[in-house]
Amino acid sequence: MELNKAEKLELERIIRALEHFRHLSHTMPIQQVIVFLTLCLNEGKSFREITEIIPGAKTGTMSRQMNDLGPRNRHFEPGFNLITSRQDPMELRQNQYYLTDAGLKLAESILSGKKVS
Repeated sequence: MELNKAEKLELERIIRALEHFRHLSHTMPIQQVIVFLTLCLNEGKSFREITEIIPGAKTGTMSRQMNDLGPRNRHFEPGFNLITSRQDPMELRQNQYYLTDAGLKLAESILSGKKVS
């Protein structure tokens, strides 16, 4: 069995999307990609809500992934600065997560389907 033309085109689109992440870091784990894309679809959600959306996500791993995607990674070095958190005005003990300008630009670039230059 061979993939049809539409299936091959879809896989090529996925590869082009993944290339954007490899351009950021050639060692970026797929879990980090999933966290970023989940945040793209769920801006304004809390850490707990985002963790519940991703099947099999563990809070310790999610915390590290989200820190790395933020302005400062878990080693207190510059992160990817793709996401940011803001205190929830209705629940002051929680943060809500949003894309930064860089994160929005990355999402738009992925959606454009263009190759990374």
